[in-house]
Amino acid sequence: MRQADAVKKWKKDKPLLLTDTGVSDELRKLPEDWTKQIDVSAVKTALKKLKEMMADKKISESKSATACLTAIRKDVKAAVTLVENDRVRAIEILKEIHGLAKGIYAWSKMG
Repeated sequence: MRQADAVKKWKKDKPLLLTDTGVSDELRKLPEDWTKQIDVSAVKTALKKLKEMMADKKISESKSATACLTAIRKDVKAAVTLVENDRVRAIEILKEIHGLAKGIYAWSKMG
């Protein structure tokens, strides 16, 4: 979920009385573009803070606010998992390329 979409969803779904909770500020820490390099640890920290905020009495008493933050956190967790899996696969591919390049270099030295 993009940062702007998360903020819009929160502003739309939260009750009007829930102001100054800090949730919007945390949501603004999420990446705007998940296709660019992101700091996964910063996103995980924001997710943790959002979970802590959900325990706040004002937020936890509101079903719509809780449902909204739960949905946002679920979407962001899924995006983080995809990024982490892509990074693992990229490392595997780079190792494979490196191994092939070493073999080609060794073969070229034989001739």
